[in-house]
Amino acid sequence: MRALERIDRRIIYLTLIVIVAIMTLTPAGLPLLISRETRLAYDTIEKLPAGAQILYSLDLDIMGWLQGGPQAIAFLQHLLNRPLKIVLIGWRPDSEFLILKTLTSVDLKGKKYGVDYVNLGFVAGGETAMAGFAADLRKVVRTDYGGTNLDEIPMMKTITSAKDFSLVVCPNTGEPGALGFIRQWRIPYNVPIITSQPPMTVPEFVPHVQAGTLVAALPAIRSSAEYELLIKKPGLGIAAQDAVSLGTLALLAFIVIGNIGTVWASKSGANRK
Repeated sequence: MRALERIDRRIIYLTLIVIVAIMTLTPAGLPLLISRETRLAYDTIEKLPAGAQILYSLDLDIMGWLQGGPQAIAFLQHLLNRPLKIVLIGWRPDSEFLILKTLTSVDLKGKKYGVDYVNLGFVAGGETAMAGFAADLRKVVRTDYGGTNLDEIPMMKTITSAKDFSLVVCPNTGEPGALGFIRQWRIPYNVPIITSQPPMTVPEFVPHVQAGTLVAALPAIRSSAEYELLIKKPGLGIAAQDAVSLGTLALLAFIVIGNIGTVWASKSGANRK
């Protein structure tokens, strides 16, 4: 039993690495409760009327992709599952690359570029540009990501300002992000906003949800697993959540085993005396 007390830490590390690798490659799809916030975000998108115009603002950076990426993909997949018009945009330099990455990670469901969705890419200027875009988007953006004039894109002919959008979906890890949209879109134009955030920053947004200036603020990466279950498309979120759940159980098992070994060794020592 003394061996249980002195398990080589390398065995523990190796066990965790194996669990994470297996769960990432072949997610088990462990049971998961859907939170009220995730359900609310999902239902809000489900209730949008056909043809509703959505601003999908990907405000992540490369460092935040590991946490926020799965939720960004799940959000966009849900939007593409429905008969909506989607304008993709980003206000951070990394957004340009990450929008393309997100688009290659989803099933487009036969949607046509320029008719069902448009990629405007990265727009410089932060919250100032966000405000200008809301008032008159063509004063801020004149072409799409590929350089095509917006007036030549069928979908964009009826979109001129924030008033034309039914919802903002904003996977976010920093400024201007959801707070910028609250100040420049929700308050002046009453456009609803759904966002996802790193778990440690979600409490900052709870008052906005309670006040109604945000529909929902989801904590990535847990929320992405829940969302993937709702849209019936398992992905990185479920894989990551499975790895966290089983890795935690493995650590708890090692703690229990170590304590059993310690207690046994103590009793054995006392008996010898």
